[in-house]
Amino acid sequence: EYAIINRNLNHLAKNGELAPAAPDKLITPQEASELLGISYSQFRQLEKEGAFEGHFKRRMVGNKTVRYYLPDIVAYMQMEEKEV
Repeated sequence: EYAIINRNLNHLAKNGELAPAAPDKLITPQEASELLGISYSQFRQLEKEGAFEGHFKRRMVGNKTVRYYLPDIVAYMQMEEKEV
């Protein structure tokens, strides 16, 4: 909840409006890598190395299907923007 409030306040300060809400949905690893602007193989390698730990995690849907929670990916991207 703190991350959402912080994201909204930062966006409000920069743009004069609240940040658009990311829809509550699960996305594929390929969609996540595309949003992050990296290749799917880079995404898999970074995940294996633990680069995303504490930011977002894989969610198993069924026996083999992996998905990621879109709002977590968006929050990670916005955190990365602030550090640049």
